[in-house]
Amino acid sequence: MSPLEYTTFWITVGAYSLGAALALWGIVFRRDQPLAVATFVCGAGLLSNCIAIGARIAFTGHLPVASRYENVLFGTAVVMLFSVASLVKRPSLRPILVFTAPFALLMLGYALLNQPRYTTMSLVLDNLWMFVHVFFAWLSYGAYSLAAAVGVLYLLRARKSLEGLPEEQIPTIFARLPSMLVLEDLIFRYIIFGFITHVVMIVSGAIWARDLWGKYWNWDPVETWSLLSVLLYGLWIHLRVTLNWGGKRMAGLAVAAIITVIFAYWGTSLLSSTDHSLDDLKLRTPMTEVQ
Repeated sequence: MSPLEYTTFWITVGAYSLGAALALWGIVFRRDQPLAVATFVCGAGLLSNCIAIGARIAFTGHLPVASRYENVLFGTAVVMLFSVASLVKRPSLRPILVFTAPFALLMLGYALLNQPRYTTMSLVLDNLWMFVHVFFAWLSYGAYSLAAAVGVLYLLRARKSLEGLPEEQIPTIFARLPSMLVLEDLIFRYIIFGFITHVVMIVSGAIWARDLWGKYWNWDPVETWSLLSVLLYGLWIHLRVTLNWGGKRMAGLAVAAIITVIFAYWGTSLLSSTDHSLDDLKLRTPMTEVQ
């Protein structure tokens, strides 16, 4: 880790920590100003995150996908980019930071605990399909994270304690949120985007696996959980489009579904052995020659 990467990494941690605390303060005490400051702080953290990624690329000479640390460093920026971009278009969605800022912070903590043993890119990983696989993985995870965050807002806004109240009696922080129909539509759009990029991730990963292990699918724990995850989101889309389900049950399912994504990436590596350990891949001889 270069001095610039080290410095910007910890600036990013500090910014996301402050942003998460301010977002929580705003939600708990129902105040807009802390959320506005949290948006600015998280935007600054995103800039620092991107600089850390650039410093990593300059230090290693390759794209940040050669280790779990690099993968998560890049993925954290994608998740926060989705959040900040959404807030630029819809400032009323600022409460989503109470979900995405702590999530980004936990991702950085996970990255710190998994600093790589190597800085060089092995032939096993130096494959175009590997880059495509990782890129679309984080696009899908970023979209799913936003869907879950908006789902949390929907559930907060739909609480029984707020039902039937005149508009002037609803706390300002909730009254300024987009309408329930708009929130529901945003969840749908984020999940559609995430589902499509998730499918591309699985297909590109299968092609990469064919080069690496000689077959497209190994029923590795990460592959299995990723498949379960995309099937769950596919079920969500089916229920929404075909059966016209909506409301709190669909918002709740959008929040619950993110658990399968998190477990597919982190839980499987902690609880079982997996062929998706990037550091371990460098120690293995591929079954077929990597082109």
